[in-house]
Amino acid sequence: QGDWSSDVCSSDLSLIVCAWIYAPGLAGPFLLDDRVNLENLDVLSDGTRYTTDVARGNNSGPLGRPVSMLSFAASYLAADGMDPRVFKTHNLALHLIAASLVCWLAVLLLSFLRTPDAEWVALLTATFWMMSPLMLSTVLYVIQRMAQLACVFVLLGLILYCKARSASRGPQAILLAVFSVASLMMAVLCKETAIVGVPLLVLVEVAEIGRAHV
Repeated sequence: QGDWSSDVCSSDLSLIVCAWIYAPGLAGPFLLDDRVNLENLDVLSDGTRYTTDVARGNNSGPLGRPVSMLSFAASYLAADGMDPRVFKTHNLALHLIAASLVCWLAVLLLSFLRTPDAEWVALLTATFWMMSPLMLSTVLYVIQRMAQLACVFVLLGLILYCKARSASRGPQAILLAVFSVASLMMAVLCKETAIVGVPLLVLVEVAEIGRAHV
């Protein structure tokens, strides 16, 4: 229990440090094509709140990315307008959630492989991922929330699939597998590139089959 408590404290500290590092960037403005992609949020300003119009109002991809657009509508309503600080703060929150999911998924995969000190390895993996300079534009460039949300749902889908594979055969495993597929579908509705979650799920299955035959 002591080791687990240490892991949790270290994870919390990593999240706090990451939030502190990003905090100055939250004051920045909208960038590049942020406003072009978010201009249809103005329909929310008259108080009628046509969130369905917002969900169907983006042409960035063939599916319209409705889940992402609804998340932008939530930021708009929380800010009572187009306040970039609120939008960027929500992006940062999603980044921290994604990092936590990276850690959880890494623990599950490393446990499958019987890796020693799996929790610490997973924590280091998630920390390096979270602190990578490559993530800077993803977090502080508002429209990249589409990629963030897709990432969150793909990670969640993979985690649910891992839990389904480790569960005893029966209703619980089937339910977890169904939720896994649903999460991957939600990811695609955030951004179409999330289809990469399907081959990733296949890789998890191949790794699990390989482990079972070792």
